[in-house]
Amino acid sequence: MARERGRKVVAQNRKARHDYHIEDTFEAGLVLTGTEVKSLRAGRASLMHKGEISRLIGKTQERGLTLVPLSLYFKDGYAKVELALARGKKTYDKRHALAERQAKREAERAMSRGRRGT
Repeated sequence: MARERGRKVVAQNRKARHDYHIEDTFEAGLVLTGTEVKSLRAGRASLMHKGEISRLIGKTQERGLTLVPLSLYFKDGYAKVELALARGKKTYDKRHALAERQAKREAERAMSRGRRGT
């Protein structure tokens, strides 16, 4: 049987980029048993409970940095996880980033309206 090619995303942590300043990213392989691979291929990924995650974050923090999973995917038939070394954002940083994105989106809309002549 031929190996799968390309990248198939199983799960993505979209909130991570909102909650953290991403400093560096890493790709790591996963060692899984048969039933775990079947679940991932079916698109079912179970994440840890919030309490377990909080306990791990407390243990791994060093100089204000934490390890955050960004996505889980298959790459050329192998299960991979993309991890990021990140620093937590403050609430005002999140609001500032949101305001910047909205301003950029509005500017793009205004420019596209100007090109159309409306």
